Amino acid sequence: MRYIGLTGRSGTGKSIVASCARKMKIPTVDCDRLYRSMTDRPSPLQEAVVRSFGPESVAGGMLNRPYLRKAVFNDPLALNELNCLTGLYIGEFLDDLAESMRGCSMILLDAPTLYQTGIDRKCERVICLLSSDEDCVKRIVSRDGISESDARIRLQNQLPDAFYLEKTKDIIMNSGTEAELRQKANALLKSMLSKPSHAK
Repeated sequence: MRYIGLTGRSGTGKSIVASCARKMKIPTVDCDRLYRSMTDRPSPLQEAVVRSFGPESVAGGMLNRPYLRKAVFNDPLALNELNCLTGLYIGEFLDDLAESMRGCSMILLDAPTLYQTGIDRKCERVICLLSSDEDCVKRIVSRDGISESDARIRLQNQLPDAFYLEKTKDIIMNSGTEAELRQKANALLKSMLSKPSHAK
């Protein structure tokens, strides 16, 4: 069983690629959703966050996200600590998942913070989605209903394209229609199913 990572900035089209994988019967793990399920209830990850960031990091049995956002804002060390904790506990979940799905040839990990949390180390290959700032802003505004300025701030706080171009070999440029993105994604996923590779 192989893990294939899927990452990229907000608004690049990761959810569309993930849906292509599901249509091809490739199991997909939404790491953002997994993180929420681990932190919106008492769990080892939630306890670890409290140990590192204090009791204020949990409110009403759930992770106090506004408090944590302030705690890591402009503090690279704190952000790295939170990412490391996240990667550790999600990594343990993925190890257990791999044991239970030995008959499965490939699982896609939809993880916006794949590299930041170190989850990329579990992946045989990584697919990265890239789009222009303008395209990303338009998609974020349409999807999340926020202002263009807020969408730009969100992008500025994420890893730049140069990072992904250096780290990742399997790049999909999403600069056209959704149909064109699906065509590119289907072709790449099919090649991964038929020709496994150890190149990230």
